[in-house]
Amino acid sequence: MIKYKASVNIASVGINILSIAVFLYIYYSTKDEWVLLPVFFFASVLIFEVKKILKENDRDNF
Repeated sequence: MIKYKASVNIASVGINILSIAVFLYIYYSTKDEWVLLPVFFFASVLIFEVKKILKENDRDNF
């Protein structure tokens, strides 16, 4: 069974999810397409952070 360690990186994942939610709320209230640029930025950072956490956990488990 794979055990995941709690690390400081999980906080940055939560901040990215919160930022995406805030910018999506702003987009749906204003319908301005330029608001979607930070959403794509934070989504790419979120994907990078999750991949980094999974890589660290794989390294620690073996």
